[in-house]
Amino acid sequence: SEAAARRMLELLDRMPSTWEPFPESMRSIMMLLAKAGTVESARKCKLVFDRHATEGHRLEYSLVLEAYLEATKNEPDKEKQQQAAKEALDILNSHWDTSFPTHRVDRIVHSSIVLQCLAVAIRGISPELCELGEILTKRTLSDEVYEQLKEEIRKDSPRVDTQVLPLLHSLAQLFVASGTEPNVTAAKQTLNYMMHHGNEGGSRFVASPTVVTCNAVLFALINSARDAEAGKSDLDFAMKVLDYMYGRGDSQCWPTSLTHKHIFRLLRKINPENGVDVVERLLSTFEARHLHSTRSNVPNMTLTTYHRVLRYWLEMVETSANETTTERRTSSIPCEKAFQLLETLSVQSTPLLLNDRALTKTAIPTLYDPKLRPVRTTYTLVLEICEKTKDDLETAAKIALEVCRLMIRRGIAIGSYHLGVVMKCASQLARDSAKRKEIEEFMAMIDTLETESKTA
Repeated sequence: SEAAARRMLELLDRMPSTWEPFPESMRSIMMLLAKAGTVESARKCKLVFDRHATEGHRLEYSLVLEAYLEATKNEPDKEKQQQAAKEALDILNSHWDTSFPTHRVDRIVHSSIVLQCLAVAIRGISPELCELGEILTKRTLSDEVYEQLKEEIRKDSPRVDTQVLPLLHSLAQLFVASGTEPNVTAAKQTLNYMMHHGNEGGSRFVASPTVVTCNAVLFALINSARDAEAGKSDLDFAMKVLDYMYGRGDSQCWPTSLTHKHIFRLLRKINPENGVDVVERLLSTFEARHLHSTRSNVPNMTLTTYHRVLRYWLEMVETSANETTTERRTSSIPCEKAFQLLETLSVQSTPLLLNDRALTKTAIPTLYDPKLRPVRTTYTLVLEICEKTKDDLETAAKIALEVCRLMIRRGIAIGSYHLGVVMKCASQLARDSAKRKEIEEFMAMIDTLETESKTA
């Protein structure tokens, strides 16, 4: 794209001095330069604007700022990235010194783009850029309006100025990127304000929280150093954000795999007493999400998300095994829940009478999602949960045996590790246990099959 824009600029230089290009042509060139994603192309984009933007040929200055935003995102060197962001801030302030936009919406669009540049460049390295972003916001809205807006956000006021909602996206991301505790709290309050008022419209730009903003705030909650009580509040807020994202039903705000990753990381960090209930709630939500994703253009659920559920149960069982009987917080047997989840994934991903190729030729291929089909890792996690379970050894051994049988039946490679887990579960049962004898017979059958295979 940069090469194409360069050729078009060379052609323009060869045109007669009396020739005036159409604004549409210049917009196309500036858009090509913006897509190139380099600081050099962004500077060329500014030169095009300075040369051809006149009263009769109006060009949007936001195209220049978009070019700097792409350059900031694509620059691998942190120092050059910060320089690009500061350059974007400097050229905007210089442009406003001579051509200050009379319409506030135009100012909000300009400052929103530059705030995103600063948010990308900070990443916890240069928090002072956050102060520069706030100075720009005050210039955009005026000091009085900005202070009033902050107070309304802090109190979650029912009064809302819908024009500033797009600006809050970039401002929340800027607060998150700074990484300081007060700014993380401000980002949380800003997102909460947007969730309450974001659907009220009133702007031709995005006026509701997007998945990018939500994920950024969730990530900030993970890394913030907060006490246990504040951590529980953060988890409640994270679940509220997730409910909002599902409730919107909008592809721009639909939760991604990264959203679920942040939720589970926060859950593991806080380790609440009602962790089992929280995971149950998440699983119910995931099922609703999967059903919705088969009927719309939102991203499908991934197997990785369900693996996070299994890993959380595994950590919970390991923690419970080190606690006394009165301290254990497991309200039910995780190995049973893990096995139910394994079977649910199988039902959702594997038809009984058709293979994947035949399924694609039917009229109802969306009933099954092969991407959710359990893999070796899935079965291994369920077996490890059985191995660590101490509440009901008989049930754990029964499920471990059934998991190994399913692996053989479904063509999943079974190794000595998996068989060792089953034997360990059996060794914890009484010698006269019927389930232990059944497992020993199963292991003897496996040994016989391996011997026959080697002989053949």
